[in-house]
Parts: sequence; C-alpha cells; structure tokens
Amino acid sequence: MVVVMRPQQTSGRHQSGEASATDPPRGEIEVREALLVAAAKLFAEEDPGAVSLRRIADQAGVNYGLVHRHLGTKVDVVAATVRRHSEGFVASSDAADDPIVRLVEMANHYLDGPAVARTLAWAALAGADPQRLVDGLGDVAELVAQFEARAEDPALARTFFAFAASTVLGVGVFGEVGVVAAGGSPDEVPELIDHTAAWLAQLAAQLGFDVGDGPNC
Repeated sequence: MVVVMRPQQTSGRHQSGEASATDPPRGEIEVREALLVAAAKLFAEEDPGAVSLRRIADQAGVNYGLVHRHLGTKVDVVAATVRRHSEGFVASSDAADDPIVRLVEMANHYLDGPAVARTLAWAALAGADPQRLVDGLGDVAELVAQFEARAEDPALARTFFAFAASTVLGVGVFGEVGVVAAGGSPDEVPELIDHTAAWLAQLAAQLGFDVGDGPNC
C-alpha cells in the first residue's frame, strides 16, 4: 500500500493571509479574521480600487457570500481593515499621560503601515462617508481626548489632530512623490517618515500641548 504524506503547512492562515486548503475558516470570528487579513494583504500589494470583494474571498478561502454577511460592502471592508490596524496600536506607559508621546507613537504606527493611508485615500476619493471610515478607532478617540484636556479651546485640539492625521496619511500616500519632487531619491523616504513624527511633536509642544499643570493653550 502506498502512503501519500500530506505536506505540513509552514505558515498559518492568519500570518500569510491565505487559507489552508485542508483547514478552511469556520465560524464568524475566524471567517472575519481571514477576510480582513486577506483584504489587508491585497490592499497593500495592489491598487485598492482594483481589489474586488470576490478576490478577497478567494484569497481568504471563504465563500463569496460570506463577505457581505460578515463585513458588508467594500467600504465596510476598508473601514474594518483600518479598525484592525488601529487595534494593533499599543501605547507605552509614557503615553498614558502625555499626548505628544502618544502622538509620536501613533504616527509611527500608521507610517509603518502605509497601505492603510493608500486604502483610506482610495475610499475618500470614491466618495465614502468619512464617518463610516473612522467609526470605532479607539486609539484616535483617546488621543483627541488627551489633546482636548490640554487645551482651553477644544476646537484647537481637534484642528491640530486633523492636521496631524492628514500629514501622516499624506506622507503615507505621497511621501515618495514629495521626496523625488525635492530632488531626492525614493531611498530617502524612510528619513522623511522618521522626521514626520518628530516635527509633529515639536509643533504640538509649540502649541502648548506638552504636559503641565492644566490647560495651557
């Protein structure tokens, strides 16, 4: 009798974004995770606008109909992948009471995943409701609350955060274009990324958001 040995899987579905042929996702939690991993992988590698829900389902190894059942429309998938990235942010103990430290850490978290910026840019240009894209971003809400607690005018805190977020997302999308336009090479993009968070921190300090005894803006 000939025994055919099945090759062992060297990486899990959640690491590669590809479902195992012998172990398809089961249950709502596992199916959602497989779909989100697959979506994030495809959005990072290709134009988000060209990635269809069917391709995401195929990549995840699940039935196409489950995308709509567990996630919804493509905009819902985009929002869910952004929330998933947001949930991966873990602030340090130093950031607990210092909004500038949290800002730097969060900026680096999003700059380390530029696919999130590209995906949000596609959704915004496609006319998606901004509220749908940012619902459930707990890290964002916490940082805004910290800035508001430091400002006499909460509107200033929100405006500064909007500027900071737009800067980070802009660098994620157009950083390479900007570096080349300035006469540099794409190899210099990491240097731009390194400086972005530091410059935002300097501006936040100039606006009075540094730690003190109370509101000082």
